[in-house]
Parts: sequence; C-alpha cells; structure tokens
Amino acid sequence: MERTKEQDQTLANSLGISYDELQQTDYKLMVLVDDSNNAGEIPLEVIVRFGKTSPKQILAKIKGLNENNEISLSPGEAGE
Repeated sequence: MERTKEQDQTLANSLGISYDELQQTDYKLMVLVDDSNNAGEIPLEVIVRFGKTSPKQILAKIKGLNENNEISLSPGEAGE
C-alpha cells in the first residue's frame, strides 16, 4: 500500500529527522498485528528498517536505532 506524504511526515517527526531526510533513506515498514480477535487485524507495533544505502549521517540522528538499523514505533508514531 502506498504511503501518503502526511504519513511520512508523521514518521519523520517521530524519528527526529525531516521529511526530506526520510525521503533520502531506503526504509521498509513491518507492521506487527494482533489477529486473535474477530475485529480483524489490529496493528500493535511497527518496525522501521533502514537499508544499507541509507545515508549514515541521517541514521545517526535517529535515537533508538539498533545495530540492525531498526527501530520499533507505535502505529501512531509511524503514521499508520
């Protein structure tokens, strides 16, 4: 599913970087869901994973980024 500019702006703000900086990175979102009820899939957590081609000076600004270039956010923080 294609993300909107507003979703990416929310994500960038949560990561502590600008929208333009986010656009310079190679990132993927993995949404972890709870599908144990009849209401459908409820997003619980979003893992943001940055690829190897992402500029290191931008990644250095992201607090909480682990050694695999991943960070866990709530669905709201990720703009989901």
